[in-house]
Amino acid sequence: ATEAKNVQGVLDLAAEIFKQTVLWIPTAKLNKAFEAIKAEKTGAVKRKAGWPKIYYVTQIAVNPITILMFVNNPELFEENYRRFIINRLRELLPIDEVPIRLLARSHRNSG
Repeated sequence: ATEAKNVQGVLDLAAEIFKQTVLWIPTAKLNKAFEAIKAEKTGAVKRKAGWPKIYYVTQIAVNPITILMFVNNPELFEENYRRFIINRLRELLPIDEVPIRLLARSHRNSG
């Protein structure tokens, strides 16, 4: 910065990161990305309780982007599978530079 080299690049990156941080992703677009992830069927491991199943998702917050998954059983979504989902979301959506929180809730819970 003292030599004023690459300052514009840093400013451009900061602007892009801010844009991603406050991005609200439409539910339809999120669910389409999750359909692609579910079609891959990798990362999930069948347990005695069954396969982890995602019914639908919605974004509930920004900064950090927080996505709520409605699932068959939240306990089936182990940390490695959650990381897999987050990494795929980074590839499929324009949010590759920001933190993503991924929450799971049983779709049968009323609150």
